[in-house]
Amino acid sequence: MSIQTDRLVTAMDVVVCGAGPVGLMLSCELALADISVVVLEKRLENSVVPRANGIVGQPVRLLELRGLLAGFSAGRYAGPVPSYPFGDVLMDLSLIPDVRLPALLIPQPELEGCWPIGPSSSERPSGAATR
Repeated sequence: MSIQTDRLVTAMDVVVCGAGPVGLMLSCELALADISVVVLEKRLENSVVPRANGIVGQPVRLLELRGLLAGFSAGRYAGPVPSYPFGDVLMDLSLIPDVRLPALLIPQPELEGCWPIGPSSSERPSGAATR
């Protein structure tokens, strides 16, 4: 990347590797800030293998802030959870006063199907897809 005196970024400001929930949300937020974003994803199709069972914490609040939570949560639980697994440890949040950890309980394959964009075949490098 070349450094210019008037601007420290090039024509392509950010490359996001991975078009999962985090990569797509990050790319949307960057685009809203007028930052040029390219998202690279090696899978050409949405996953059928569940890798997560939902979204927890600030990402749920961000979906709500952007008016997207209703589209993702149709028929799913979206609200505070009394406990949450962190690896092999179940965190009992009821022991902490005033903690309301928001969660959207949805398997990853269904979550990926909710995003309003999909893989694009135009100008895709071999072994990579842009979403």
